[in-house]
Order: sequence, then structure tokens, then C-alpha cells
Amino acid sequence: MDLAQKIKLYRLELGWTQEDLANKSDISIQSIKRYETGKGDNITTANLEKLASVFNVSLTDFLDNSIVRKSNENLVRKSFVSNDVSPEKSEKLQKLRTLIDEQENRIINLRFFPSVSVAAGYGANNDDEAYDIVPITAKFLTKVLRVPVRQYDLINVFGDSMQPIIKNGDTLLVEPTHEARNGEIVIANISGDLYVKKLLRDPINREVKLTSMNELYKDIVMSGDELDMLKIVGVVRKVVPLGVLAL
Repeated sequence: MDLAQKIKLYRLELGWTQEDLANKSDISIQSIKRYETGKGDNITTANLEKLASVFNVSLTDFLDNSIVRKSNENLVRKSFVSNDVSPEKSEKLQKLRTLIDEQENRIINLRFFPSVSVAAGYGANNDDEAYDIVPITAKFLTKVLRVPVRQYDLINVFGDSMQPIIKNGDTLLVEPTHEARNGEIVIANISGDLYVKKLLRDPINREVKLTSMNELYKDIVMSGDELDMLKIVGVVRKVVPLGVLAL
């Protein structure tokens, strides 16, 4: 099964239209159509990584000769072997394999802040922002943590206001950014205190609510001049349970 067929199969397995896939992967609809019709020989590694992320597969799955999919709650393996691959296609496939291998084994340096904590509670003030470098492979991000290959920070959590999603002692994989979508779990800096909360914007009342998952904790509601004290510094992309990473 070639790359075009696999992209289409993964999409159909999820019940998505081509437009759905374009929106979820941030790839143009024109490119999606081109890839699925076998005209995507020049597909970029960046777009392959986006597709792997939304399909929740690894880059190497696009080159595997078999696909594992769910059917009636059972895992079924279907093999696809092609004996009529032209020399031209074979050469392109080999180049793609080499490129993917290089990309998956490249080193991504994560920043770990051992003296910085975010509060799942009432706020953590952090004066020491020194960090250690934690080198990992891109393959570890995509296959183990199941996140796109990007730069991330690792930050520890204390408190229980985000339980059961985030527990005391967990480590957060955070994408450093000042932009966040409504409903995302963010790292919020309020006058120097760091919080991990769910971001809810209310454009009608011109309010921002930082909400907890634990109903024992009150939400932080900010409006007017109070919003000047709020700065989004990251979005949580993965919660790593206590003890999984030896940091």
C-alpha cells in the first residue's frame, strides 16, 4: 500500500472528510487532495509529521507494509505487499525512508526547569528560572509521548486543583507560547505566580476565567485592568505522570 492509500485509509478510519483532515492538520485542502491521489511525491517532512500527529501514528507507519486497525473491538493486521514497484518509485521510497530516519533520530533539546513549579492550587512564585537541557530523539516525542516534534519545556506540578487530569508531582510537557485557544490547559503567569489552569474566555463580558478541574477550588476570574497582570506563557501538550521521567 503506497503513501497515498495509507493517508486515505487513516482518514476514512477516523470518519473524516478531506476538509476535516485539512483543518485538523493545518495542511491545505489542495495538498491533502494531491497526497491522496498519489501526487504527493514531494511531501515535506513537516507535513508528514502533522499527518502522523493527527492520525496518532509514527512517521515509520507510513512506510510499513502493514496497517493495524480496529474492527469490532479486535485488532486486525492487514498486509499490503506490492510486487510491481517501479524503479523510480522504489528510489523515491528509499529517499523518503532515509529522510524519515534522519528526522526521527535527530535530537530535540527540551528545557527542564528543576527549580520552577506551576501550581495546581493557589499559585507558585518562582525566582530561579535556570534550566537543564534534556536531549531526546524526535522519535521519542512522536512514538512514546505522541506529540508533534517541537520545542517543549518540562515543568513540575504541585497541588491538586487540576485533578483528576493533572496530579500533584506530575511533569508537564509545555509548548512555550503566548497564544492559546479557548478551552486549552495553559501555564498562566499572574503577577509572577505560575498556575496551570483551563483557559476560558468570555468575550461578551470581557472576562477571562482560569478554571480548575477540582471543584474544591474556586476559579480565577479576571476582567478590566486585571487582565494586564495575566500573561499566557505556555500550553500543556502532555501530562507525564510522576515517576515516568527520571529528571
